[in-house]
Amino acid sequence: MTPLKYLVPAILIIIGFILFKSAKEDKDSLYLFFDKNNQATNDVVRLLGLTGIRIQNDHLTPDKNWPEAKLTLKSRSLEEITDAVQGKTNPNVAWKRPNNKERWEMQLSFPLTQNQLDLIKKIYLNDLKFANEANPKSRAYKGVLFLGSTLKSARIRLSFLNKLIDSKRITFSKVFVLTGERQLTSDMGETKEAFLNKDNGIIAFNSDWTFSEQLPTDETDMVKLVFSQSKHPTLKDENIIFVHTLRKDEERRATTETTVYKWLDLCNPEPGQYLAISNQPFVLYQQLVIYNALQKAGRKDIHVEVVGSAVDSTMHNFKTDQEGAILLDNLARIFYEMVKVSKVR
Repeated sequence: MTPLKYLVPAILIIIGFILFKSAKEDKDSLYLFFDKNNQATNDVVRLLGLTGIRIQNDHLTPDKNWPEAKLTLKSRSLEEITDAVQGKTNPNVAWKRPNNKERWEMQLSFPLTQNQLDLIKKIYLNDLKFANEANPKSRAYKGVLFLGSTLKSARIRLSFLNKLIDSKRITFSKVFVLTGERQLTSDMGETKEAFLNKDNGIIAFNSDWTFSEQLPTDETDMVKLVFSQSKHPTLKDENIIFVHTLRKDEERRATTETTVYKWLDLCNPEPGQYLAISNQPFVLYQQLVIYNALQKAGRKDIHVEVVGSAVDSTMHNFKTDQEGAILLDNLARIFYEMVKVSKVR
């Protein structure tokens, strides 16, 4: 029998190796956007060009589909490009949405043709691989973090989690639902009819679910309703922990970052690897936010791997510039988080 004094260090070494390997894979995936010297790839430069941002004396020849330059940057550097798409250099070419707007309220701050939107979609979803389903890389996890969202996305995410459980690809003990204070909106289909729609086309209701006459009033209540309607039969209520986070005064809702801090404070999770459930094209953004939040909180002993379903079919067809605005905003936020990651490499 192996003595305990040798067994414990061996287990810690194995855990450390798993966390190191997963973190390295996360950082390597960022090289689709910027290389090891934090210089933008050609795909990023093409996206910039399609939105009127050029790189001075760049080796990539401007495409005929690029609009007239509205801003010229000195280099391909991560920080300079991040400042530009955040709107700090010229607000007229900003990709990032204003802080007082939600994704579903966005419109582009500059005009783009349908052809330019289609090219942005192709680069974004195909070349930068945002369309692909993100599946777990490991099998055993300490727990699952279910990331709160709108009604439609919450159902998409729960459907994905249910399929993972059915596939028996992962093991975990608890589900931590990270959600919080946010006023529901009919603009995103968060209505009584939608809450009670068994034919929603995303996820079936469990046969034993009954309506309690209590409709949700905020995001946390809504996600609780979705779980009560459609959670996997093997998910027991006592193993589902809802972490409700209040919004800050200047914000309209709780954010991924603040829900992570609340989870750490409320649940004091043990070290190890956790799985988080999101959906594309937001998997990478939430991966970075959670990584940076854990670093800031001093919990480098925790690694969270974010997974999620492929891009919803509506994202494959730009009927309006709103969807283009959502994609570019997401990328601007990714770059902002990448600046933070670059400082802890």
